[in-house]
Amino acid sequence: MRLSLGASVYDPTDPVGRLLFNVLAMVAEFEADLIRSRTREGMRVAKAKGHLRGKQPKLNPRQEAHLVELLHSGQYSTAEIGDLFGVARSTVYRAVVRSKTAAAGRTASTKPAQPAVRKVGDGDGSSATDTYRPRHGAPCELPSKNGGRSRGRTVRPDSVPQTAR
Repeated sequence: MRLSLGASVYDPTDPVGRLLFNVLAMVAEFEADLIRSRTREGMRVAKAKGHLRGKQPKLNPRQEAHLVELLHSGQYSTAEIGDLFGVARSTVYRAVVRSKTAAAGRTASTKPAQPAVRKVGDGDGSSATDTYRPRHGAPCELPSKNGGRSRGRTVRPDSVPQTAR
């Protein structure tokens, strides 16, 4: 590869050509840094003026609430609801998550949070084999009184399942 400027031909393998290519690379890097700094400054100014808001949502809050209501009614699948509102299934799922977090935010201020597991035993707490049922429904045994050093594997509702080694 060679660079021809006017009558001169510069080869990157000789010292003069290497110098010229390094100078050109430094100038290009300087220009890229200037562009980046100007872009950041322009974004800072736009944000201060309130013009930098990002991508606008496809659905307004009223439409999103109606979407979640239709999904919870059980009459439509997520794909059908996505077609009805003109959005992808992933948007439907995100709307459901947003509605759950909004509902959790409203209820967190009014009542204490529920525990991650619910007791299913006789209720007196005396038995080492009382079972707890996590919110996802699978019952699990509590660890025995020997400090969790039992031979059997204890299933904890918040832990990630371990794979075989």
